[in-house]
Amino acid sequence: MIGGDPIRVGGNRLGPLSTGGVQSIPLGAAFVYGSARPDLFAGGDRWYPGVYLYRWINDENSVPVFSDRRKVTVPRTGNRAATGTVFQTAEGKIYGLWLDGMDIIPTTYDRRNSRFNEEGRIRIEIGRASCRERV
Repeated sequence: MIGGDPIRVGGNRLGPLSTGGVQSIPLGAAFVYGSARPDLFAGGDRWYPGVYLYRWINDENSVPVFSDRRKVTVPRTGNRAATGTVFQTAEGKIYGLWLDGMDIIPTTYDRRNSRFNEEGRIRIEIGRASCRERV
């Protein structure tokens, strides 16, 4: 695969792997459907926020082929695109970490309902240092 080449979507047609917005942001990969390769989670931009799951179907000439997108529910993070990451443990559990202002939201993925369930919030406290310069 050469950088900039389109990735096949849906198995039979060539098209961009798009979340519907101007840009798509890869958030992570995990074996959601038990395929030979991981499935892909991607987020949209601020104009078309959302998180989507693309099921890996197969490879054609070493290029991964994914299904059409499936909407994934994530904790509300205001009116912004989801900022976060998705990862999977060796035991197969899928987690997401999302940023909402000064809060980190740890979540677990619910395969049945295609959603990340909030497990609480962690507040980030950053102290302010005085930067006054005396002349």
